[in-house]
This record gives sequence, C-alpha cells and structure tokens, in this order.
Amino acid sequence: PKLPPTDRAGAPIRSSIWRDAGEGFRSIKSNTTLSLLIAAAILSNGFGAPVNFLLPFFAEDVLHIGPEGLGFLTSSAGVGSVLGLAFLASLGNYQHKGALLLAAIIGLGVGVVLFGLSTIYWLSLALLVPVGFAQTSQMVLTNTLLLANAPEQVRGRVMSVFQMTGSTLSFTIVPMGALTLLVGAPVIVQFAGGALLTGGVLLTAATPVLRRLR
Repeated sequence: PKLPPTDRAGAPIRSSIWRDAGEGFRSIKSNTTLSLLIAAAILSNGFGAPVNFLLPFFAEDVLHIGPEGLGFLTSSAGVGSVLGLAFLASLGNYQHKGALLLAAIIGLGVGVVLFGLSTIYWLSLALLVPVGFAQTSQMVLTNTLLLANAPEQVRGRVMSVFQMTGSTLSFTIVPMGALTLLVGAPVIVQFAGGALLTGGVLLTAATPVLRRLR
C-alpha cells in the first residue's frame, strides 16, 4: 500500500478535513462540467426528494388511506428505484449519459407534478413508480459522470462534495413541511415538481456540455 507523505523529520503529514473540502470545492468551481453536475444534484435533491417525506400528508389528507396504504405508496417508489437500477445496468457503457441524466431530471419533475395533482389512490401508486425510477436514475448517473470527469488526484474530494449535496434536502424539506400545514401538500409538491421541471429544461437548453457527456 502507498504510504502517506512525510515531512523532513519523517512524520506523516496529516491533511486537514477543511483543506481537503476546500480543495474539492475549488476543483469543482474551476471545472464547468463538475459544477454543472453538482448543480444538477442540488436541484434534484432539493426539489425531487421532498415528495418522499410528504407522503404521510397525502395518505391522510388527500387520498384518505391508512398506514397500509401509505406503505404501498412507499413501496411503489421503491419498485421504481429497483427498475431504474435494472434499466441502467442493462444499458452497459451507454454513450449518452449526460442526455439521459437531463431526461431523468425532467421526467422526475413531470412525475412529481402529476403526483401532486392526483387525488386517486391507484393513480398515485402508479405515478410513484416513475418518480422512484427517475430519482434513482439521476443519482446514479450523476455519480457515474462525476467519477468519470473528476481529475484522479481530487476525485475523492469531489465525490465527498457530491455526498454533501444530500444536505440540500434539509434546506427545502423544513420550509416545505411548514408551508404544507398552511397550503396543503399538493400545492407544495406541485411547486417542487414545477421548479425541478423548469430547472431541468433550462439545464438542457443552456448547457450543451451536459448533453454531450458520455
């Protein structure tokens, strides 16, 4: 195994966690491709994931189903996630991953909006399958493209920053949860899906570098 670097006295040099994080952020800032991929991850996590946490509101206030029905809603999203993984695995080394990522983001936005509009239990169950499919697909594709495009010497730091994008959810789910009590879950989910759809379309139209990623 490769030994850690040492100073002149032979003591190992310990890198600061803040220095490592700063290097990761600087690498992303200086690389347009990495910056756009991180922006796509923030967009998807911030506006695509909250629907999963608002399902209890839909179960009680919109669909009027009990705990068993809520369990089926959650399971539908899980089925979609498994299908998404199986689909990506079947593609192998697909050469248009950037375009597929953008399609997944837009598809997630459409699915979230439609789910927010649904008041029919079986339709909501069906809609959560493509929502789970798109959620998992965009996450896996973003992870794959970051690994493929990050310079080897900072790849670990860049992936650490990517993992931190999951915290974006904390900044959206709290206000969304509070607003849900005021205006209802459907309005909030429709807004989140609309924001995600708009962001996905803008990324597709304005960032040819993402569309060309392989």
